[in-house]
Amino acid sequence: AIKPDVDATETLTERILMRREADLLTLVGTAANWANTTSLTSTFAWSANTSLSNPILFVDSASSVIAQNSGKLPNTVALDDRTFRAAKEHTATVDRVKFTSADSIGPAILARLFGVESVLVSGAIQNTGQELLSETMAYMMTDCAFIAYVERSPGLRKPSALYTLEQMSEGNPYRVKKWREEEREGDFIEVNTKFLHVAPATQCAYLIVNTVQ
Repeated sequence: AIKPDVDATETLTERILMRREADLLTLVGTAANWANTTSLTSTFAWSANTSLSNPILFVDSASSVIAQNSGKLPNTVALDDRTFRAAKEHTATVDRVKFTSADSIGPAILARLFGVESVLVSGAIQNTGQELLSETMAYMMTDCAFIAYVERSPGLRKPSALYTLEQMSEGNPYRVKKWREEEREGDFIEVNTKFLHVAPATQCAYLIVNTVQ
């Protein structure tokens, strides 16, 4: 059945979630936000697929820096889709698993090789073109690898590379309003929320940029 109110609410919520993801990826991918960063030259880019561009060694080195500077071992690696593909097809990665696993290399296998709990892959794409003009499609996350300790049980005294602050209303971060305007003979729906991504402990993360060239 056609439910305009439901469709409108879901569309507005989806746009909020896209804004939320875009804000987070901007925070993560901006080198100035982090205490530890590296910009790779073409020789060391993971897409070069040489012994000098071994993704596992880069993540191991970043993990050591994070541990030394923050006392925390990273538990999360976030990659854009292009960097993920370069990492999983890299000769060094394939050589580590070719005799031990018949499965295709995915985030779970990369997580074990990187020594973290999870590898997150951003495949989000957005159209940055102007309305009614030609589409300009691009990945929301730039080519980079973000290695971080992210606290699973947030607390005021618990360091973490990232936190997201939300204002809750009766246990729900979203508030939906509906009203009718007789002059326009239509119902209107508004969805709003308040959130803020913050980086309270920049030493708990390491950003590697220009991973694909």
